[in-house]
Amino acid sequence: MNHDIWEDYSLAEDVFYAKRMELFASKDFESRLASALRSPEGSERALRVLLDARVDHSFALSVLSELIELAVSGPTRSLDLASQVLARQFSDDEVRSSISEMIENYYKSSDYFLLRRLAQVLRDHHLDDLLLTLVSNCRNHDDPDIREISDDFSPA
Repeated sequence: MNHDIWEDYSLAEDVFYAKRMELFASKDFESRLASALRSPEGSERALRVLLDARVDHSFALSVLSELIELAVSGPTRSLDLASQVLARQFSDDEVRSSISEMIENYYKSSDYFLLRRLAQVLRDHHLDDLLLTLVSNCRNHDDPDIREISDDFSPA
């Protein structure tokens, strides 16, 4: 082939954007997106789509709990993407209503990583009362690593 790398890149980008628009226009776009969010193979790609796509807010609300799960306990590569989607698509009050129901299960897990990520999500969404409760619970935990979360996330 005599194409240079720039021409190859340009062609690939053209194909990507054409397929992307085709996907966004498809009748089953939301169901495909919801399905991808729930699959280990598709969740990262679905998060990248959600960062760019304009989706109906009622659809976004229907997948909010999955997005919170990905922001707190998803694959490492998905954590920041999911947090960005939460910040872009939802108000702090919408995140509060969904995450409030999930906090106790995270705390019961006694998983340092999950609790640290939960604290980060709570702080990012200015859910200070929920963060304060989590920090208080962590402060009294038997595990010294979990107690450390209270030091790192306590209000200044």
